[in-house]
Amino acid sequence: MSKDFFELGRFYGGLSLEYSAITEVDITASAGSAYTPPERGNFRRINIARAIQLLQDATGVVETFQTSAAELRLPANTITDATNDAGNGRLFFLKNSGTGSISVKNYLGNPIWTLKQSGIVIIVGNDNNNWDFYFTALNIDFNNLTNGFTSDNVQNAIEEVKTYGEEFPRAGLSLTYNGTLTSGNWISYTELLSNPRIIFPVKIRIKEITWVNSNTNVGSFNFQFFKNGQLAGNLIYTYSPTAGERTAGYGYSPAPLDLDFNAGDSLYIKYVKPSGTSLSDLGFIIWIARLG
Repeated sequence: MSKDFFELGRFYGGLSLEYSAITEVDITASAGSAYTPPERGNFRRINIARAIQLLQDATGVVETFQTSAAELRLPANTITDATNDAGNGRLFFLKNSGTGSISVKNYLGNPIWTLKQSGIVIIVGNDNNNWDFYFTALNIDFNNLTNGFTSDNVQNAIEEVKTYGEEFPRAGLSLTYNGTLTSGNWISYTELLSNPRIIFPVKIRIKEITWVNSNTNVGSFNFQFFKNGQLAGNLIYTYSPTAGERTAGYGYSPAPLDLDFNAGDSLYIKYVKPSGTSLSDLGFIIWIARLG
């Protein structure tokens, strides 16, 4: 049994929360006869391919471990006491821990729910073979055919939105340096600042950088990123433009940087040039995503 499923106990007065595991061995066991209520017992294979029938003494918690799609039929829930194997107000916790979906049906074989892989559902009998379902978002279908999502259920779609929503849309933080840069200059909102610190008011992630300047065919250089200080121990990233970018006089980071800063953290950016023509009239944009 999976550790995160249910804390089990037995509650008297008609509700059993004892546990049963239905395995692939159970599902592929020799076919038995058709189910004809009333029938005592927990569950058994019936005369339908890959079908398990829950019986009168079925436990309240049922977890399946099939290796491909299978069928699970609920006990008879009828208005006739003699054949009402489910009993009034019967409750089941079902979890699909196998591979493939579980088709949940009433004892007559009428489909009433499809329990997807890893799905959990609570089923409560009401009257005359009807059942109420209480399910998690993981069990609600999500149409991903036309919207670019990969998720096929609501829970995963929510997680997908969260994952991508944390990093989109981007915001561009514009920095400048007017005039010719000298190795060791700090890049900030303007070269006039005596303290080049850039402070973030919320948790952010630096994703990309772009830059452009007035000169072409500039010498080798790099931009060094420092966090919460300007010492060597504060260095967190170095971006070295390619030869093609230096020739063109503009460029961008080759891949997402994913540099995280909390609210109140400081960023310092240093221009380091070993040799050659320097940058001049620099425009520098940091593309950031808000994380909190």
